[in-house]
Amino acid sequence: LLGNVRNAGKEWHRHRVNSLLEKAAQMAIEGDVKEATALAKIAMALIKNNKLDMDEGEELPYDEIVPPAFEPSFIPKSGKKTYGLDSSWAGCAKKVKCGLEICGFAAVDVFKNTAFHLNAIQTPPLKNMSLLEYYCQIIK
Repeated sequence: LLGNVRNAGKEWHRHRVNSLLEKAAQMAIEGDVKEATALAKIAMALIKNNKLDMDEGEELPYDEIVPPAFEPSFIPKSGKKTYGLDSSWAGCAKKVKCGLEICGFAAVDVFKNTAFHLNAIQTPPLKNMSLLEYYCQIIK
């Protein structure tokens, strides 16, 4: 129903610029050069402000966009001096257990039902922030 909203905005501004330039041309023909020049300057400012003189760029291939996946994972650990050792939610056990947590990132292909692991970050001991704040920080 809406079509390409980004292009619709540019098309509207192009229409406005063309209308102003036609009006300026008509004024120049009628001898009102000062007003015609002012309208032409306004049209040029609209062109610059709305980037109408630039290429649209490539259309995004929305069917090829790969959403990133983020999955915190629990790793059981029995040592007492391991960095990051803390109480973490173990989803498989459905309870909080002592161990390590890593945050895994993957590229997902929803059309082929597959994912490719990209990175894993160990969750450090959190003193001054919540787990959610930490997740937001590493995702940025």
